[in-house]
Amino acid sequence: MDERIKKSGEFVLDNLSSDFLWRDFRTNSHGVSIDWASGIIGSQITENLFHREFLIPVADALAKRQYSDGGWAYYNGENQFYENNRVEPDVDSTSWVAYFLSKFGKKYSKNLSHVKDFLLKHQNSSGSFSTYTQENLRKYRRIPKENSVEGWCGEHSDVTAQTIFALDKIGEDTSLSENYLIKSQESDGRIRSYWWTNDIYSTALSCEIIQDRNFLKKTNDWLGKQNTEIPFYVALQLRGFIAIGKNEKKMKTLADFLLETQNSDGSWKSYPCLRIPHPSNKTPWKSEDKWREEVTDQNKLVTTAFCFNALNKYFS
Repeated sequence: MDERIKKSGEFVLDNLSSDFLWRDFRTNSHGVSIDWASGIIGSQITENLFHREFLIPVADALAKRQYSDGGWAYYNGENQFYENNRVEPDVDSTSWVAYFLSKFGKKYSKNLSHVKDFLLKHQNSSGSFSTYTQENLRKYRRIPKENSVEGWCGEHSDVTAQTIFALDKIGEDTSLSENYLIKSQESDGRIRSYWWTNDIYSTALSCEIIQDRNFLKKTNDWLGKQNTEIPFYVALQLRGFIAIGKNEKKMKTLADFLLETQNSDGSWKSYPCLRIPHPSNKTPWKSEDKWREEVTDQNKLVTTAFCFNALNKYFS
């Protein structure tokens, strides 16, 4: 492994808290994310076998934090503003944690069987997944009863893509959801991101799922036109091209950019990239109606984990 990539993995591991969980993406209303952030970070670095043995305590800690309905939440604990220190579990957090736990074979099979039921309750007839159901979200007392929550309970391509990864590992048929992603592709080739500020997120993840030649050609064309200097999105863009298997020149440019912008401690600079639309906002790419301002992974852990993952794929 390249020493610079190894150093980025060590940065992530060195910032593991004493309870074997990571914390990142602090918001003024929720506090810092624990379960969601830990699931994402663990998923990115466990793909390299060098780190897997160090991640078993993380997986054990997350397994114990599963809600009774089978899910995990963006945030769970350490927040004085919430009764019982909880927010409701959601599909994105649950999918990331489940995907991470699936990396350890049958060790967490009991947790994962419970996950399947939770996820499928959030699936729509189109095959898409919603982040929340209205029934669950209405338990979130900070949203006034008169406010619509159609946005947060709508069809989310970014969440659907990640849920496909999780369900595939569990052994569930994902063909309907894959067809949804194909149908949701815009004419220019992108897949819209609901919770993220750039459509590179959904588009790149979809490239790792969909094998349809026409779909990949259009996404390749769109990704090739994107120019960003945000390492989180550069890493995803690189992964998209790796999945497509084309544009080696662009891949080298992206990989070189990541290596050149890496900090001396192994991390990368983070930027506001997590979007929090108003609960009623179904198309945040068209409307700036927000619930909160965009959020940065202030500890640089999620960004660094994604950069580690992309570079590891590129050089492997």
